[in-house]
Amino acid sequence: MRGEELEFLAQFHPKAVHFPVALLTIYPFLVIIYNFYKNEALAKGTLLILAGGLAGIVLALLSGNSALRFFVDQNLNHPKIELVKGLIETHENFATATTVLYSMIFILNFFYFVKYFIKKETTTNYMVALPKIILALSLIALYLLYVTGDLGGDLVFKHGVGTDIFR
Repeated sequence: MRGEELEFLAQFHPKAVHFPVALLTIYPFLVIIYNFYKNEALAKGTLLILAGGLAGIVLALLSGNSALRFFVDQNLNHPKIELVKGLIETHENFATATTVLYSMIFILNFFYFVKYFIKKETTTNYMVALPKIILALSLIALYLLYVTGDLGGDLVFKHGVGTDIFR
């Protein structure tokens, strides 16, 4: 990518991250409610919230990777670049772990929805336990999401990454 394209995507990252954070923060709470009511409309809504959050994560990851490349290109000779690159790598690792876990949850949730509401297979032990497994995984994913956001916030507000303060 050229510098202008990287800069455009880099500027998009702070805007792109808030959409999936909002949706994926709501998701575990909807799963908690679903575990009590087992309502099909709630199951559909929960699955759509998760799908929207994952779509947003893809945009956040693409723009974040561009932001990293643009930032490093612009600050190669800065004395703190190695420290900040390490912090960005940690942020990126948590973002990747969050994405992988939410993707696995989506697959499980989609499988559950098809089996429970479309094929009407509701009595197996696995189908009874799956909403609780999804809930446990979604709470872990929520923690990873929190850490990812906290690290990203530290990069901006403590280290000035992506701002004129860093230069």
